[in-house]
Amino acid sequence: RYVACGVLDGLVFVYDARTRQQVAHWQAHADCGRGPLLQFFADSTYLLSAAACTCKIWSSRTTKLINTWDTTHVLSMHISADCTLLAIGSSTGVVTLHQLPEGNAIRRLHAHRSEVWAVAFSPDRTLLATASRDEPDGVKLWLTEG
Repeated sequence: RYVACGVLDGLVFVYDARTRQQVAHWQAHADCGRGPLLQFFADSTYLLSAAACTCKIWSSRTTKLINTWDTTHVLSMHISADCTLLAIGSSTGVVTLHQLPEGNAIRRLHAHRSEVWAVAFSPDRTLLATASRDEPDGVKLWLTEG
């Protein structure tokens, strides 16, 4: 339904995918020095943005801020298909799992020795893949429970 783009200085632009018209824009993250990472919830009702060490959930329709919380330095992120978990990959090799929409950190994985460039949940959210270029087996799989 929507397409979003984060640009330098933390601005977010949202477009209607069908009409290709801009429907909203706002300052999501001030003074972050780069564009925020963005992902819509499955139904496009909410947009999650992440930059520096902060995550925010926004109403896609009204641009109203729904929730905000601090986390590790964000390099990658992924929302599970059921929109209940968020994985954040950091610059220190740590991956943090957060409950959504509250943002509570529920698990920290010391996944890699350096930056975690990609994270992705399996469709049933039982597995999490993490990727780093620091080791021969740069991609690892983790059980999300336990």
